Amino acid sequence: MRLGKSSEFVCQGGAESCAAEECGEICCAKFKRNAEAKRHRETVHEKLRENKSSACSGTFSQKGHLNEHIRVTHSESNVHSCHVCVEKFGVKAKMTRYVATVYENLRSFKCEMRNQWYKEKAYLKRHKPTRSNSDVI
Repeated sequence: MRLGKSSEFVCQGGAESCAAEECGEICCAKFKRNAEAKRHRETVHEKLRENKSSACSGTFSQKGHLNEHIRVTHSESNVHSCHVCVEKFGVKAKMTRYVATVYENLRSFKCEMRNQWYKEKAYLKRHKPTRSNSDVI
């Protein structure tokens, strides 16, 4: 569905995948291209996972996710391992963020309304829509 003059497309997905699951509204994700809205709808709402690993039973919504899985899980080249546990990462920055949030309890994302900190941006985004004006101090 096309919105306004800005050439934005809205997802039209189901309420079960809205950022705030308890909101009960249609998904409000917006995209600049119809193809991006279609991919979002298929992978998030329809749970379409057409990219299958030939080495295991893993399935992925995007080819890039499959390629990273194969590189990290099924090969030893360019793998960054956590020094505490057995987790492996294809990108050093992901490993660094993992260690900081899991073992050092780093919280980098702040809610300005309540002065609360979150480990991941997604947690902060999930928190914001559930806030109501009556909760503001």
